[in-house]
Amino acid sequence: MYSWLKKYIRYMLFHPLACIFIVSGMVGRARRRAHSEKLITSIYFHNPSRTLFEKCILWLKKKGYTFISTDDLVEILEKRKTIPHLPLLITLDDAYHENIPNVFSVAEKHNVPITIFAPSGSIESGEYWWSYVLKGRKFSSPGFNEVEDYKKIPEGVRKAKVELLKKYVKVQREAMTVDELIKISKSPFVTIGSHTVNHPCTIHCSDEELDFEIGYSKTKLEKWLGKEVKYFAYPNGDFNNRDKIYLKKYNYKLAFTTVPGGINPADYNVFELQRNCIIPNGTFAENICRMVGIWQKFFLLFS
Repeated sequence: MYSWLKKYIRYMLFHPLACIFIVSGMVGRARRRAHSEKLITSIYFHNPSRTLFEKCILWLKKKGYTFISTDDLVEILEKRKTIPHLPLLITLDDAYHENIPNVFSVAEKHNVPITIFAPSGSIESGEYWWSYVLKGRKFSSPGFNEVEDYKKIPEGVRKAKVELLKKYVKVQREAMTVDELIKISKSPFVTIGSHTVNHPCTIHCSDEELDFEIGYSKTKLEKWLGKEVKYFAYPNGDFNNRDKIYLKKYNYKLAFTTVPGGINPADYNVFELQRNCIIPNGTFAENICRMVGIWQKFFLLFS
């Protein structure tokens, strides 16, 4: 289906629903509930446009949110810092090169802290494995035409299949370079976290592969940045108790999932922190609903 037709269908279906949520007062009630229950709103992006990211920042500022860093979050959870008014944490997954002009520059302009979770292998190579899948569909083996197909198989098999695709297709650099990552990490508004080495679904890694993905990524990032890397985000959001064993082994303080929801300082697991996803192909009305968490809750009722 043509991308413009998908966008049109999405707009016609979802935009009116998002507007109803806003006009009916559901967004306001969700915001007041977060304040009364002292919840921390946690949102994440991947590769947003500058327009989308700045619109989100301006809306959140207008509504009275207080932007916090991951270091602030640790202090709040450990009760070493009081909870500010409507605290909100912003994270980004994958460390796309476009995050520099579209996110980093906006964050500095508005004095907003952000945490970027970087897969060290992609920072070195410049590429993400799913780009080879998307570009090399006609060279894929039967049953492996979509990115989701590669997320369901053992990590060793996935890597082998992607390596075969690399013989047929070329992908331009999409990730930040090492020098770019080092440069932005020096900003007081930027924290760098780990997103593994190769961005696998960790639940499909062997013990040896998982130890490498969680441990080596931390070691590599710390070598580049010259500072401790304390935070982790699960690629694709998949995780299990085995992941936590290795996160503890390498002294990570927090790990973030893709499970929608806020963070409750009175009831949380440091390795299962929730986040609300902000998407580039949704209308701003939909993303407002996503930021406060009501969009995800609505659709969970029917899943």
